[in-house]
Amino acid sequence: MSVIKRIFDIICSLVGILFLMPIFLLIGVAVLINSGFPIFYFQTRVGKN
Repeated sequence: MSVIKRIFDIICSLVGILFLMPIFLLIGVAVLINSGFPIFYFQTRVGKN
């Protein structure tokens, strides 16, 4: 039974990723158009390293 649940979980995860990927790409393009580069915010932090 746990093998069936594992396969079901993997299939649902893959379907969810494939469904959401175009939405996330559109959000990234919208941020790029609105704010410009970079899409991800990088911050230098004072710390140990």
